[in-house]
Formats: sequence, structure tokens, C-alpha cells
Amino acid sequence: MMTFYRNCLQPCILFLYLVNDVYAVWTGRFCGFNATASTVSERLNSPYWPNQYSNNIDCKWTLSTTSPNLHVRLTISRFLTEACCDYLQIRDGQDNELANLKGSHSHKTYTAQVLHLHFHSDGSVQRKGFNASFVETADLPTTTPTPTTTPATSCGFEALVTDVEQPLNSPNWPSNYNNNQDCRWSLTGSGGKFVQFNIHEFLTESCCDYLQIRDGQDNELANLKGSYSHKTYTSQVLHLHFHSDGSVQRKGFNASFVETADLPTTTPTPSTTPATSCGFEGLATDVEQPLNSPNWPSNYDNSQDCQWSLTASVGKFVQFNIHEFLTESCCDYLQIRDGQDNELAKLKGSYSHRTYTAQVLHLHFHSDGSVQRKGFNASFVATADLPTTTPIPTTTPATSCGFEALATDVEQPLNSPNWPSNYNNNQDCRWSLTASGGKSVHFNIQEFLTERCCDYLQIRDGQDNELANLKGSHSHKTYTAQVLHLHFHSDGSVQRKGFNASFVETADLPTTTPIPTTTPGCSSFGLDLMFLLDGSDALNTIDFEHSINFVKQVSDTFNLNQTKIGVMQFSHWFSDREASRQEYLKTEIELGQYSSNAQFNLIAEKIRHHHRSTAYTAHAIEQAIMNDLVGSERFHDPCRKKAIVVVTGGSATDSSHLRGIANKASEKQIVLIAVGVNKYSLIQLRQIAQSGIDSTENVHVIQDFNRLHELVPDVSHDLHRLQNMP
Repeated sequence: MMTFYRNCLQPCILFLYLVNDVYAVWTGRFCGFNATASTVSERLNSPYWPNQYSNNIDCKWTLSTTSPNLHVRLTISRFLTEACCDYLQIRDGQDNELANLKGSHSHKTYTAQVLHLHFHSDGSVQRKGFNASFVETADLPTTTPTPTTTPATSCGFEALVTDVEQPLNSPNWPSNYNNNQDCRWSLTGSGGKFVQFNIHEFLTESCCDYLQIRDGQDNELANLKGSYSHKTYTSQVLHLHFHSDGSVQRKGFNASFVETADLPTTTPTPSTTPATSCGFEGLATDVEQPLNSPNWPSNYDNSQDCQWSLTASVGKFVQFNIHEFLTESCCDYLQIRDGQDNELAKLKGSYSHRTYTAQVLHLHFHSDGSVQRKGFNASFVATADLPTTTPIPTTTPATSCGFEALATDVEQPLNSPNWPSNYNNNQDCRWSLTASGGKSVHFNIQEFLTERCCDYLQIRDGQDNELANLKGSHSHKTYTAQVLHLHFHSDGSVQRKGFNASFVETADLPTTTPIPTTTPGCSSFGLDLMFLLDGSDALNTIDFEHSINFVKQVSDTFNLNQTKIGVMQFSHWFSDREASRQEYLKTEIELGQYSSNAQFNLIAEKIRHHHRSTAYTAHAIEQAIMNDLVGSERFHDPCRKKAIVVVTGGSATDSSHLRGIANKASEKQIVLIAVGVNKYSLIQLRQIAQSGIDSTENVHVIQDFNRLHELVPDVSHDLHRLQNMP
């Protein structure tokens, strides 16, 4: 017996090693090998199948045959990897890529003389991997994926369509999808057939989450955001890309795909989108469909940007009918453009019964970060009428806070809000009155009573000439022009009756008959100043400390008993939060909180850097305007100047809003000064400061934060010049 063990020892150990290697190949724990296929099917699995594979692996297999007349057939039974980043690449002996598989697949077959496989996983997220087999065959080389049985809610796959309709939904449907998703699907039709992709329901964040649809030639068929239903896209190949950003989740989409003989086409059917959704594309039919602002008849939300595209079939037009309209008159609007991008209207304030007609209509509804109103109630329908814009005279209540109206030969009332009761504080109402060709608007003020210092009615003509700025007490005043723009403003204290007026169409020539206004003179001017400091990752901690020192050094040139200074730090902005909950648009020092420079500097030194990845500069400026400056009891003091100094170390995440916010600051007589350091955008700085293309007025730049102190004299000079300017 001992002799047997002695004689068997070495061969037996070799045999055990051989068994272990075979077992490793069999179970898939063997990460790559070279093999010659035979007529007996052999297994080839990802490492640790059916358990999850490891991170950071790169496994390679080469499969060949015994004869040049035979081929290797690889059959993948099951496949599941991270959809974005882990893959199995399959190439033939001529290095042609037969597949690059990610996500979820099943029952796929690849045949070639030689097959090279490369399985890669990155440093995060593990899945089961794949279960496959290979065998020698006489079949001709071919790639024949069979229809996937991928769950409809998976984040991406490739599929060959059949005559059996298969579901394809966004992740988690019908629950909300996750943030930061990037899912891709590729759908292919067999020879002579096409893929028909049907969207049944669709709901995403309207600004930032989308489903992009492209055909096999990389033509974009659609980029869908917001809310849609019943849309169809057809092509030989369809590539879908679903993206979600880092905030706001919605249900996503419920869709399906099936093989069809129809020619490639994109045919959106009339939307049955809820009328109050924030944007969709719609085909107008002879059935009138509703289109309302979000939440109608309740107030819309702040910070909305909703877009609708309305199209009519060939030979017809879209007729868009506004029944009721009420927005904040200064800052929230509905812009209407036709298919040639001509602006047909930009509506603010209060209107009713307005109609716009065109082959294509593009609507854009915008609301800023403050003040909510009901919005609008409208509808659209297909019509044979020629394109036209036909506002009907408004029947807006005389005491509403702003509207546009066409004057007629019937006198119409126009009063301040609540007349004959007192108007409210903090009102900004705007009216635009227009006469038809060859006629003028006759505006008659019967009674007028406001707080003498601070509440006023400004009247301008169509060329923006100021005809009057009325405060105090007046009666029986008349203004006539082709177009009249009225702006009524009240501050945060003292209410009066306001005014009782009317307007009518007249053949009289334009005339202006104001009586002298009594504006109090100012022997000197004070200054309300907000510093806005970039708290994004464009700066490091040391850079941010240089920004704080810059604020202290500029502030030290002022007496804080006369000059009121505040500090805001800005970085990220949450689209689903109101202004009071924006923790990264934070007023660190309230305007005028400290009247001692020593106290101010001590508190400023305690401000800590946000370290967030984004910089919502425009939203920060808007919040500083509406909350810090306009919210101040001194804002309407004609003897105080207002300024904002923006210090930024990079580009604005919300750059598309900069110009509009700068215009809002200008309307409120707030001067913006832009300071750019390091990776600044000069174009954006000029937009903030409203300087010309070659101008550096109120724009200051320097390359390094450790040299920011060199700009203190220039910025201080700009601010002192503003304060001393009459």
C-alpha cells in the first residue's frame, strides 16, 4: 500500500491540479483562456458566475476551431452588467467588432472562424455577468441576436425587434426614475422591416431630463422633455438615450417597440397631455385641446421655464386662444413665436380673449423667483384661417394689476388695484394701451392720490419718452399717444386710494399735458451694497479666503453708518425648492446688519466655503435683488443708490439667465459690478455688468486669487463714484 502511494503521489497531484483547472474553466472563475472548440459544447462564464463579478477586471478569451472549414458558435444565455460601464466586447479574427454588450441581454449568438472576447468591469457596481457556451459548427459566420427578454424597466439594452410587441420603460417605472441616469437602448429591425417605437406616457423634469431618439444615420428624431403621450417613431434602427440630472425626479416613460413594414417616419399623434403640464409637443386637430400654465387654476410655481410646440397638418394652421391670463407684471411672461421665430407676443400682467394663428407656434412661459399668480387658461385647435394675431379688446377688471389692451371708441375703465379702497404695499403693475392705425389712445385720470415720496404712476409713450411720473395728489389729467405704457409702483409702507382713470380711442394728435412733479432733492446719497461670492469648486479654500479679504478691504473704504453692506455666498440652486430653502444661495451677512467695520470684518472671517460643484450666478443675483435689496425698507428711498458686486472664479451654470437678470437689475436701478478671477468668462462678466462687446465698464478681471487685492482700488472707485453721482 505504501508503495502505491509513493508511486502515485506525483501523478495524483498533477491530476488534482488538472481537475482544479477544469473546474475553474467550468465555473467561470478562470478569467480568460485560449480554447479550441469541439463538437462538445463547453461553458464560458464571467468570473464567479452565478455570483457577481469583481470590480476592475479585464478578462480575455480566444476561441478557434480545428479546421478552416469550421467555425466557433458562441451562445450567450444570460447577460447582466452595469449598463454604463461594464461590457463584453466580441471581435472576429479580422478584428471586426461583432458586439459590445452592456446592460441586460439574453439568447444572443455569434459565429466566426475565430472569436476574441474581452470582458471589462470598472471600479463600481457589480452584477451577475454572463453565462455562455461555445461549440464547433459548420454554420456560416453570422451574428444573430434573438429578441431580448430584458425587463422593460432596465437601464439600456440592445434588441432585435419581432412582430411581438415588447415593453421599454424608464428605470423604476411606474415609480420615479433616479437622479444621474444615463440609459441607452438600441433597437434594430430585420431585413426590410422597421422598428416602431410607441410612447404611451411620458413625464420628466421639463428643463433638464430628456429622452433623445436618433435613427441609424444619427439623425435626431426627437429630444423629449416635460410631458407627452401617444408619440410614435419609426426607423430601421433606433438609438435611445435617457438622461436625468442631479435633482427632481418624475415617472419617466412607458413605451413599447414592435416590428413594422411602415416606412420610416416620425408621427406624433395629438397629445392628450394634461392641460396644466409644463411643456409638450402637440398636433392641432379639429378637436379643441386645453393648454394651461402649471397648477391652473392655482398659482404657478416660481422659477418655471415651460415650452410648448404646436403644429398643424399640411394646409392648416394652429389657432391658439387665451381665455384668461394673469402673471406678475414685471417679470413673469408668456412668449409666443411662429415657425420662422418671429415674436408674435410677449405677455405680462393681465389679459383675456386673445388669439394667435400660425402654421407652427412655439410658446415659452417663464416665472422668476418671486410672486406667483394664476397664470393662463388657453386652448388650441386646427383652423383654415390665415396666420394672424388678433387681440380682442380686453374685458379685464378695471382694478387689475396690469394688462395689454386695444383702445376702441367705447371708453374703458383703468384703476389702481382695490380702487376705491387703498392699494397694497409692494405693487408693480404695468399696462400697455394701443390704438389702431391712424388713431391715438386718450388716457384720462379723474382722481389720483398716492404717498408723496415713494408711490408713483409713470407714463411713457411708444418711443419710451416719459410723459409723466405722478406722485401725491392730482385730478383731471389727460395723456394722448399712439401707444401708452403705464407703470404703477408702491413701496413697503403707507397706502392711499391710488387712481381712477379711463382710456378711449381718439383722433386727437398726441399731446402731453403734465403738471410739474415735486420730487424731493438729495443733498447726499447713501449706498446699499451686496457682495456675491462664488462658493463653488471653481475656488479652493485659500481662494475663498482671498475673496473674503477683498470684501473686507473694499468695505473698509466706507463708513458703515452711511453705507449698508451685506454678503451672500452662492453655489448650487435646487429647482424644486423655494427661495427660503436655497441653502447654497445664502445671505451670510444681512444688508446693514453691522454699522461697525470691525464687527463686519470679524463676522466675514467666519464665513466658510460651500465647496459645491455648480455656480448659479444668475439665480444668486436675482435672490439678492428680490430678497436683500428690494426687501430692504430703504429700497425706494430716492436718496440711496443700490449696487451688487459679483466675485466669481469660473463660468455660471445658469449663464442663459444672466442677461435677463441683469435687465431686471437695471429696471430697478441696481448697478451690477462683475469681478472675474482665474477661469472667468469675459462674455458672462459683460452680460452681468451690461457693458458693450469691447467695454470694460464695471468689469474687473485678474488671473489669480492671491492678487485679488490689486482690484480693491478700482472696484472701490466705481462704488464711490456711483454713490456721489447725482
